[in-house]
Amino acid sequence: MTETQARDEICRIGRSLFERGYVHATAGNISMRLDDGFLITPTDACLGFLDPARLARLDLEARQTSGDTASKTIALHASIYAAATRFDAKTRCVIHTHSTHCVALTLQPCGEELLPPITPIL
Repeated sequence: MTETQARDEICRIGRSLFERGYVHATAGNISMRLDDGFLITPTDACLGFLDPARLARLDLEARQTSGDTASKTIALHASIYAAATRFDAKTRCVIHTHSTHCVALTLQPCGEELLPPITPIL
């Protein structure tokens, strides 16, 4: 997948999640790991109205190189990629939402997931 295709796909997925009611307002982020860095949705961006040209571009050390200001969750996303690629080197996307159903699931007992669900809402 080219970077242009990745940008379009992030926007398509964000719009789909928004239109189906899985995300609202600015709750959530999408990132894609590229061979030479990352793309991530900008801070405070609504997933339903993303612009491919405004996605944040970061290098492999998660330093921003272009686009709108990257979501502060890039550290979380980078950690997920580092952990996930130990099991599957083809891991390329992280979708992080705060949807009602996902938050509810984080309150369930944790099994053997790669990363346990975490929420500040108890």
